[in-house]
Amino acid sequence: MDKHNTTYSQTGNSIQSTGALSTRPFTDTLITDDEFFVLMTVFTVLNATLSMSGMVANTINIVTFRKLDARDNFLMCFLVLSSVDFLCSLSAFMQQVAMTFWILEIVSHNKIVFPIEPRAMSVVFANIRSCLINAPVLITLYLSISKCLCVVKPLQFKKMFSFKRNAGILMGICTFALVSYIPVYASTWVISQYDQTVNATRPILWLTPYRDVIRNVLWIIRDTFPSMASEVIIIICVKFMSKALREAAKFRASLKQIISESSKGKAKKRVNNKSENTLSFSELQLMKQVIAVALIFIAGNTPKVFVFTALAVVPDLNFGNRYQNLYLVLMASREVIENLISAANFIVYYKYNSKYTK
Repeated sequence: MDKHNTTYSQTGNSIQSTGALSTRPFTDTLITDDEFFVLMTVFTVLNATLSMSGMVANTINIVTFRKLDARDNFLMCFLVLSSVDFLCSLSAFMQQVAMTFWILEIVSHNKIVFPIEPRAMSVVFANIRSCLINAPVLITLYLSISKCLCVVKPLQFKKMFSFKRNAGILMGICTFALVSYIPVYASTWVISQYDQTVNATRPILWLTPYRDVIRNVLWIIRDTFPSMASEVIIIICVKFMSKALREAAKFRASLKQIISESSKGKAKKRVNNKSENTLSFSELQLMKQVIAVALIFIAGNTPKVFVFTALAVVPDLNFGNRYQNLYLVLMASREVIENLISAANFIVYYKYNSKYTK
């Protein structure tokens, strides 16, 4: 067997390269190549713009939170969350740069050739981003639970979540996000080989034959199920916090009413009745912040759950397979939402966190 056939064999530890879309042995019947180029160009511009915005927004978040009370558990969570979001935005931006180079090679019919296969670098940065994106999910879940306990059981909360324990939990979350993705890294390499699409030797993508199976299993265990469970838990936390805050507001309102009636008679009773079911400004801000974080989390993770489920159910919906075009478009559209969420956290912090604006 000659070198070219060995390199591009579809069995064993081989190079799985689709190269230019026109050289594939199959055609995506759902999204044509022309439609793919248009859609990917739009998504690449959107993702590049949003990821740059995310880097700027999270840089502001990091600088701001570092200036505030470093011993505050909530601020530490926000600082770590912003740091991870910044890295996610950075890897997303680099992924879009690589995607742009890959599209340039294809549309130029390989008249433009880069020293490293752009598609390979796109997959590398996508893997880095996929590795990191699990950390914000778990940090948001931990943040919601801790806030819920802070409101429902404030005295017990301080004993349960000390500064050191909080730091340890955050470190454990980040470590888990990195270590749990090692199997995917081990099945994806960039190796210098002959690339038949450009008729030259350069570093190109190398995938093990079990890479898709490994990745799909990890996506289900590591991303899909935790994301679904986190959404349910966060919604429950929001409901508990809302109930606890309203009960506390009612108690203070009734206490003020009793004091008012005993000291000034019943003249002020009607005024107190109007505010009986209202929340104080700080309580209202806290509730809005938690609800906003929950909605942002759900909006960013729900598409990911659907996409990952579809990838596990439809074998041909994958990179290098029959529905590669649809796969890349789905992943790009999901990344648009996630990049938007990463940049939007800045607005939530600025609007609902009183310490952020001080």
